Amino acid sequence: MIFVRIILVIMLGLDIWWWWRADLWLRPLQRAKFWRGVLAVFMVVMVATVFTRMLRPAASRTINSAIPVPVVIAQYEWHILILPFVCLLPILWRLMIGAWPKQRPDVVLPARRRFIQNAAVAVPPIVLGSGVIAGQRQLGHFRISKLDLQIPHLPSALDGVTIAHLSDFHVGRFMPPSVMRTVIDATNSLNTDLVLITGDLIDYALIDLPPALDELQRLQPPRGMEHSVAMCIGNHDVIEDEREFIRQVRQSPIPLLVNGSRTVEVRGQPVQLLAIDWAHRSSDLSADDRTFQLVRQTVAQRDPTAFPILLAHHPHAYEEAARQDMPLTLSGHTHGGQLMVTKEFGAGSMIFRYWSGLYTKPRGWPAGNGSQLVVSNGIGNWFPLRINAPAEIVHLTLHRAMA
Repeated sequence: MIFVRIILVIMLGLDIWWWWRADLWLRPLQRAKFWRGVLAVFMVVMVATVFTRMLRPAASRTINSAIPVPVVIAQYEWHILILPFVCLLPILWRLMIGAWPKQRPDVVLPARRRFIQNAAVAVPPIVLGSGVIAGQRQLGHFRISKLDLQIPHLPSALDGVTIAHLSDFHVGRFMPPSVMRTVIDATNSLNTDLVLITGDLIDYALIDLPPALDELQRLQPPRGMEHSVAMCIGNHDVIEDEREFIRQVRQSPIPLLVNGSRTVEVRGQPVQLLAIDWAHRSSDLSADDRTFQLVRQTVAQRDPTAFPILLAHHPHAYEEAARQDMPLTLSGHTHGGQLMVTKEFGAGSMIFRYWSGLYTKPRGWPAGNGSQLVVSNGIGNWFPLRINAPAEIVHLTLHRAMA
């Protein structure tokens, strides 16, 4: 939380600096008072959202928030995407001035300066407005992504078994129960053998957990929730209070696995579901090393008579899972990269080694050993805009690989 508050203070400082700078640029315009007033209203709203987040962190993120959704979307997009860029504009401006020819500076330079200054003030709100409209339209929309996996040594009884892989609901302001209900209905319509959830059920506040659990209890897998559903923990689940999150989920019918396992019977064949805790906390080990340690500890519980599936919120767990000969790992966390220029380049590829879809060998390995990873783009949002990373329910069908 201290880190988050530091970031908010920086955002507040950038807001105030940009407000001052843009106001200076608007003063020479005709009807300057009107445009400065428009700027002031916009910046007051943006500054107020930062103060609100500092004083009441969950105020804009819970289901029952009084802040309109478009304002929350604007808050996120302005402070994370647009404001850092516009604060670089004066630097870019200086570089451009230095690159321009020096002839007739009294004629050419002032005209260009006025044009760029006016554009610098006008373009960011226009881009923000477009982003808000796009983000609003995306909320609640998702696809069904179907994947057929060829699994070496899959028991013949499990050939054709199906899994609904759900991840990153982020129940809160951008995923109210009404939207979650459509996700659950779509999942039920798939009629899969298993429903596996890889973390981030809630976005932030535990106040949103009871309605989230109510909706999850509407899952109707063929053999009932006790024998067909499992969930692991994600980082957003533990922001407010990890122990309370675990306690409330375990009071519900939803099976939550924390560095543990449970064995269910699918088509007469035992399937062992294993899951690790969220590992990226303060520790003497690096985040990945701590994740690998939890994978080793959890996989040590493996039942040699059952087919194992590992649930791990962070996809980097796949590397240790492969070393431990786990045939299938399911993960989320990345939101498919969230903001991707192309399928292979964007935030996902810059931050994660695995960010969306099927991976058949860990990075750096000369050859795979049969272990596979499926990373879901997730179904919900903490950041209200996706580019080339659509929300999804992943529908998996497992097939026995031909020798």
